Amino acid sequence: MQSSTRDDKPLYGKVAVVTGASSGIGAAISRQLAAAGAKVAMAARRENLLKKIQDEISKEGGAALAVRCDVTNRAEVKELIQHTESTLGPVDILVNNAGIWVIRCMKNLHEEEWDQQVDVNIKGVLNCIGAVISGMCERKRGHIVNMSSQSGKTPLVGIAVYTGSKFFVEGMSRTLRQEVCKDGVRVTCIQPGEVETPGFARYLMTMEDEQVAVVTGASCGIGAAISRQLAAAGAKVAMAARRVNLLKEIQDDISKEGGVALAVKCDVTNRAEVKELIQHTESTLGPVDILVNNAGIWVIRCMKNLHEEEWDQQVDVNIKGVLNCIGAVISGMCERKRGHIVNMSSENGMKPAVGFAVYTGSKFFVEGMSRTLRQEVCKDGVRVTCIQPGDVETPGLATTLTTMDDEQCKQLYTYPFPYPVLEPEVIAQTVLYAVTTPDHVAVNEILVQPREGPL
Repeated sequence: MQSSTRDDKPLYGKVAVVTGASSGIGAAISRQLAAAGAKVAMAARRENLLKKIQDEISKEGGAALAVRCDVTNRAEVKELIQHTESTLGPVDILVNNAGIWVIRCMKNLHEEEWDQQVDVNIKGVLNCIGAVISGMCERKRGHIVNMSSQSGKTPLVGIAVYTGSKFFVEGMSRTLRQEVCKDGVRVTCIQPGEVETPGFARYLMTMEDEQVAVVTGASCGIGAAISRQLAAAGAKVAMAARRVNLLKEIQDDISKEGGVALAVKCDVTNRAEVKELIQHTESTLGPVDILVNNAGIWVIRCMKNLHEEEWDQQVDVNIKGVLNCIGAVISGMCERKRGHIVNMSSENGMKPAVGFAVYTGSKFFVEGMSRTLRQEVCKDGVRVTCIQPGDVETPGLATTLTTMDDEQCKQLYTYPFPYPVLEPEVIAQTVLYAVTTPDHVAVNEILVQPREGPL
């Protein structure tokens, strides 16, 4: 009899955690997994709704646990996993379903709305993966299911940040899959189209002269080269970075060559500082015509070994920093019917690489958000370009590759490279080309790689 039961229940004895389980897709997934024999821990903020689903599952003879949890709260996520494993057993399946979306064009999107989407759709996913990945790898079994969206493949006007967040999930998942496949862990991305959920219906019902350029991450490497190149071409350049002493040196160099530059200390993760950067630039140099989102950080370490503060830093700089800067200029550009936003992506925004899961995800975000933003603002005279550099010789490259401590990554990456890599000036020339094309021409994407290091 017991054998028959197991045959009828393909997930008999498995333990699953489902986030965003209080309604819609998450509730349906929870019921389905329980019906297949899994013991399901359902997580969401609305505990009263979870309790109702738990009762329904229990009446059908299933096992379910209702746990109040906000996936953006790392402590609550860890408690969710600990409580699940002490009550039901080790987690075999994680379904990252929690997600939010706002339908509003980027120029009208409120700051707290992009924060919420990044925090839930990106950091929430990372928090949950981080809480289970080590255990799964140690046990040599596990399945992580990340709920993406058709928007993780196709842009749609009005959901730029949501699209970017799903591109992040796609990129991070592809990389994570490569990292953990030999540990017996599987990673699946589900991309639903339009699904009739309570939230879906609710949202649908409530519906040349001297150019001024701002360059972030401008204190060295690619950002410094871009600043010099734009200034040499006649632009007035506001250079932003945290290391103002280095900015001052570049400013002096540009001034000696007859150019105009402004050095502004700015941390792109600090929204107030970004707004002050733009206000100071516009009061000093004039309205911003070109924004180059170049600031970015990366850590080479497999997801199971990545420290929490390291994924926070990459999300905050590479995603929220980009949004903060766009948010500070987009309305003005649309009102003036001109502007060019250049987002520095990476070849990792097009392909996964072991040890770069969060970085890859962040660049997939940039790709997805940029494609959607482009559709939203093209009729307002604003262009959006993504630059995807391959290996570039920057100050941080050698340091990062020679000091990494992840054993799996050490076996994959060596320095120096076995072929000539790109110089920062090459990327700067690429940016200059994109922003100097005629107004009716849109250079949407440029992939630049060493000849011997193609995708």
